[in-house]
Amino acid sequence: MCVRFLLAENAVLLLTLSLLALTQIGDIGAITGSLVYRPSLSKNFYRVPHGIAILFTGLGCVLALSLSLGMRRANVTDNAGRAEFVEKKGEEARGDRRRGYKFQI
Repeated sequence: MCVRFLLAENAVLLLTLSLLALTQIGDIGAITGSLVYRPSLSKNFYRVPHGIAILFTGLGCVLALSLSLGMRRANVTDNAGRAEFVEKKGEEARGDRRRGYKFQI
């Protein structure tokens, strides 16, 4: 029963966070698109707006790479630091704070 509770707890949290992230990405894309692709910057076949779009794409790739490397490092250390912090408080480490949890992208 405990395992089923942990899976349900993580699934609801994952769904909520993914929906919030999708909403945020859509909002940021709409704001950026309307500000970047305006008529005053349309000279020379939209070179400046396309450059800004490429810059944001590169920034997203760099952030995804850093997130991947951070999760890999957390998986190698086996989450020992976070588990010890929770166990020092006298609580049981559950969910992504337990020692055997593996982060995935």
